[in-house]
Amino acid sequence: MIKFGFIVSGLLLALCSVVLAEQRVLEEIVARVNDDIITKSDYDRSKQQLRQDLGQQYFGADLEREMAQREKNVLRDLIDQLLLIQKAKELGINVDTELVKTLDRYREENHLKTLDDLEREVARQGVNYEDFKSNIRNSLYTQAVIRQEVGRRIQITQDEINKYYESHKKELERPEEVKFREILISTEGKNDTQVKEAAKKAADLVARAKKGEEFADLAKKYSDGPTAKDGGEQDYIQRNLLLKEIADVVFAMKRNQVSDPILTKFGYKIIKLEDKHDAGIPTVEKVSDQISNALYMQQLAPALRDYLGQLRQEAFLEIKPGYMDTGTTATESKSEGK
Repeated sequence: MIKFGFIVSGLLLALCSVVLAEQRVLEEIVARVNDDIITKSDYDRSKQQLRQDLGQQYFGADLEREMAQREKNVLRDLIDQLLLIQKAKELGINVDTELVKTLDRYREENHLKTLDDLEREVARQGVNYEDFKSNIRNSLYTQAVIRQEVGRRIQITQDEINKYYESHKKELERPEEVKFREILISTEGKNDTQVKEAAKKAADLVARAKKGEEFADLAKKYSDGPTAKDGGEQDYIQRNLLLKEIADVVFAMKRNQVSDPILTKFGYKIIKLEDKHDAGIPTVEKVSDQISNALYMQQLAPALRDYLGQLRQEAFLEIKPGYMDTGTTATESKSEGK
């Protein structure tokens, strides 16, 4: 089933299935944001999406508690998204290329041959395809504005990285583990002739990979394993979680090395090693990017809220009585009180 959720840097809780509604005489308007509106349908749809998302993690009383805590921010997040979309258009940001790439990625992830097939699948699930594309476009707009107007102003210094490293050394400690891509040529249920053919196919793929063909592309096209759709990608994994015949080979490999076919009970495995961690606390140089990303995300959240506060001060906002906008600044509250 195609997943329709879109997350902008993990910071806006409900950048979900928001379709900016056209004004309709009978539609209740919850908020006006400059020249755009948020309708009761938009608001209810976002609350429903929030419940569905939380329902994947919480149940019963826990679900109701989380819902009560987070639904108060639904209108805030809808307004935030509208402000970011409006800013993107004001800045002349174009996301058409990214939209096509994103649609094509969904097509691949859902094992569909063409974008027309994707459109039919979306319609089969009861979703308007133009609305589906609009949601993606809006998400891309918000990401682009956040990167351009907020993210690029955040500069992480080496001193900050060093301080984080010294105070989080214990958390950075890790076991010996590897990250790799794999291709599986299955031999399950095959006779001797078919097993020989599988061995030849595996050997041919190794030769192609060693000559420079993209391993991920070969995995997507030829692998019989469950990771094929992801280009054979495996996340970091410890030695004791691998088959012995795989572990003995992969932990002796060098980065970017491609293995010869490894015979397992499932078939022939071909491995390309992407990264390897030694056991213990890594040096600051080895985790510098990881720490930098962590510090960036820490600083991005408050910086984004400050930026959205600025957009709110510059915007015309009108909230219908009975609805709460938790993003309203003190300045706006005074203005509304006049």
